[in-house]
Amino acid sequence: MNEIASEWIAKADNDYFSADMLLHAGEVPIIDTACFHCQQCAEKYLKAFLQENAVRFERTHVLASLLELCTSVDQDFSKIAGDLDSLEGYAVAIRYPVQSFRRKWQRMPLNQPRVSVSLCATNSESSV
Repeated sequence: MNEIASEWIAKADNDYFSADMLLHAGEVPIIDTACFHCQQCAEKYLKAFLQENAVRFERTHVLASLLELCTSVDQDFSKIAGDLDSLEGYAVAIRYPVQSFRRKWQRMPLNQPRVSVSLCATNSESSV
């Protein structure tokens, strides 16, 4: 694995562990920040895969754009499109007081962000 791809994976892992702690370490889960870290984790795993496969990508937080590039290399990535879609919006918008996002993450099962990230990590690491 090339050095930059390894760095993306290390950063993705840190986001995953941060999200896990935010969801499970305290008496009350800190869901919005955990969702942010889940989105960031998925984004970084996708970028690691692209980096390892020498696929150029723009600086973006849009998972669908990154997923499209990943799918051009490995069709198995299409299996996680729905899961990644559930993480869209958590990179930027959730950090601000917007009622619609607050309602969305309050209805989300606590394990959904973790499942989405786990699927992304499994696909990325199997190819990286």
